Amino acid sequence: MLYVDQPIGTGFSYGTDDVTSTVTAAPYVWTLLQAFYAAFPAYENTDFGIFTESYGGHYGPEFASYFESQNKAITAGTVTGITVPLIALGINNGWYDPIIQNKAYVDFSYNNTYGALISKSQYNSYMSTYESGCLVDLQKCTGVTGSNSACLNADNVCYDDIEGPLSEVGNFDVYDIREPSNDPYPPETYVTYLQSSAVVSAIGAKATYAECPDAPYEKIANTGDGEFPFPSFRLETRNCSIKKKKKKSQKKKKCCGLLTPKIK
Repeated sequence: MLYVDQPIGTGFSYGTDDVTSTVTAAPYVWTLLQAFYAAFPAYENTDFGIFTESYGGHYGPEFASYFESQNKAITAGTVTGITVPLIALGINNGWYDPIIQNKAYVDFSYNNTYGALISKSQYNSYMSTYESGCLVDLQKCTGVTGSNSACLNADNVCYDDIEGPLSEVGNFDVYDIREPSNDPYPPETYVTYLQSSAVVSAIGAKATYAECPDAPYEKIANTGDGEFPFPSFRLETRNCSIKKKKKKSQKKKKCCGLLTPKIK
């Protein structure tokens, strides 16, 4: 199993890159896998699966699509490389379609098995705000590369009008409604452990571990990348067994996910 901290600046990763979106991140991960296969050729023909969480709802589908397109190009002789024998994509609690999931913030806040966070009148008000503002702006977000002002505007509007206010309606953890906002679980002691000299030395890390650092987050957030959906992915996988879950999360935390390619 390979654990990939990306884009550069997350986790133990280090160096420089020009990643500002999900699309621009994909070639870097593909290049990493090419280096892996070159170093460990015994795994070249082994079934390969991508498993992601959180912002992996963006990363997973795009990376899988890019790997597949590169495989076709390699077969056609237009790209030099080793094909990635991709057989599975798993998305845990992923952020994959803002149109569905921004609305889900409102639906879940009113109707869930743990207790309503808002009243019926508040629900109606939020739904009206979603339909007249957030949804309208999301429908203008159609770009997939580089900086897209429409997507960035949609991100700001949806957070300011929907996600942000709803996260403040009560004392609860946006990742676990059963817990208070200052949820002590999981404890942050793991960060201290990963930053200890013994662990750094044992795993050969070249950088200090960081949990959700600002720099890589800002690079992607500032292009509005988070508000672009993946409709083509949904169409291609609607008859498959890949599971896609909705996410209730804080704005910043969407971008600090982990990509976990699994080689069986």
